[in-house]
Amino acid sequence: ADDTSVIDVKENIMVWLMLGINFFCFVLITLSYTAISIKTWRSAKSSGQDENPEIVRQNRALQSRISILIGTDFSSWVPFIIISALHNGGKIDSTDWYVPFAMIVLPIATLR
Repeated sequence: ADDTSVIDVKENIMVWLMLGINFFCFVLITLSYTAISIKTWRSAKSSGQDENPEIVRQNRALQSRISILIGTDFSSWVPFIIISALHNGGKIDSTDWYVPFAMIVLPIATLR
């Protein structure tokens, strides 16, 4: 007797919509943080602050935090989106992966 209480339908538009929104948000966050980093660097350079050791240290700290934010988002959300898309597309059965992934991998994005 198979458990048919959970039915995966690969045409389920809501799943694809959520995957698309998650991917779009990841790309938007990445582009926004990258723009902040570039703007900070250009601003320091144009104002001559790139000669000030304290400003250089602050900018490096900011860039380091931005890299960590992008890295944790990438390492948690991109694999989830890919696995979910493959599952929803019928390429793999990842039903047993969702709970461990949600409990272990996704919280990585909050370790900032």
